[in-house]
Amino acid sequence: MSRESSIALSKLRSKFLLQPVSHCPFRVISVLLSHCNRDTYECWPSQAAIQRASGYGRSAVNRALRTAKKLQLFHSVTVGALEMRLRHPKINANSKHRYTIYTLNPKAPAWKDYKRINQEYAGHCMSAAGYVHGTTR
Repeated sequence: MSRESSIALSKLRSKFLLQPVSHCPFRVISVLLSHCNRDTYECWPSQAAIQRASGYGRSAVNRALRTAKKLQLFHSVTVGALEMRLRHPKINANSKHRYTIYTLNPKAPAWKDYKRINQEYAGHCMSAAGYVHGTTR
């Protein structure tokens, strides 16, 4: 583990925790930050693990993950067990599962702009509730 990357991740996490971000994206992004590897900035918690740790249901977690992805806070890629074993040989990947690997992007401008995170998440919530540009579907 490099000391510089560990310090950078800790600083990013500390600054994020002080921002007034909406509850659901705040908790989901905090879960991803707490699972991140300090060297590679990667994590792969299951959706069920994110739900348990955040206390939110599947649709709210999906909206928060969409928000994080759209703002480029994290990049995600879904891989099969073979690819997972090639990337992380110490992982005992089950061949029946697919894994979503989230990679932290510490240089994303949205890390410093909590209003963009809140606005993007609110937009995802509005579209999920059936609102499109101020009218219902």
